Amino acid sequence: MTFTALVGGFLLGFLDFVWIRFVPFPFGALGNSVAVWAVAAFVFGYGVRSGLLRAGPGAATPLVVAAPSYYLAAVVLALPLALLGWAALALAPFGGVNQ
Repeated sequence: MTFTALVGGFLLGFLDFVWIRFVPFPFGALGNSVAVWAVAAFVFGYGVRSGLLRAGPGAATPLVVAAPSYYLAAVVLALPLALLGWAALALAPFGGVNQ
């Protein structure tokens, strides 16, 4: 259960960022909603179904792991594009972009 909670949390955070980054507006806004994260925790807790002492921490663990995973996905997927944009702006006065 612990391994499943950790992997599920990592996937929840990473795929959540991918969802809001690449899905168009009406549905893309659902990705970063608290309701989607709560449904994921509920589904995991329901899947464990072994009492509150296992289901509660088992459902909370993916949420705790998902937050750093979300920011890791942001660094991996969005930061290179941002750095490329800043590099283009920095080199523009010197003609570095046009060469």
